[in-house]
Amino acid sequence: MDDIDKGGRPAIGPKVGINFPTEQLAQVDELAREAGISRAAWIRQAVTDAIQREEAAMQLKIDVSDVRRLLDSGSEQPVLYVNIEDGPAQIDVWAGAYVARHWRIATRDEITDMIGDDPSDSDIRSILGDLQETADEIEI
Repeated sequence: MDDIDKGGRPAIGPKVGINFPTEQLAQVDELAREAGISRAAWIRQAVTDAIQREEAAMQLKIDVSDVRRLLDSGSEQPVLYVNIEDGPAQIDVWAGAYVARHWRIATRDEITDMIGDDPSDSDIRSILGDLQETADEIEI
């Protein structure tokens, strides 16, 4: 009988009471209606989406190979950026003209200004902390 809640529905997990401001609850209800799902299902999905974004953000670690790809890119004015369009968020390199400013971590010009045109791996490692800080500030 543990698999059924008192309302006769299959149990999903523990019940959690949450208070919402009236206006926000109305927005949730409208979005749930538009999605064709219950309020509870919509809230569960919103929480799942937020957790997945946080997990993806924690996995965005910039390394020497990412900076090398930027420096070696044949793209015009390439940028190191957070790509969210091809599945889970990842560090990528692409032409700056096609990357929204709020996803950018650094341009090739910015990197070469910091460590020169032909940096060693040690030079690159010296700036990884600053690049990682910028990536961590990007909201996915």
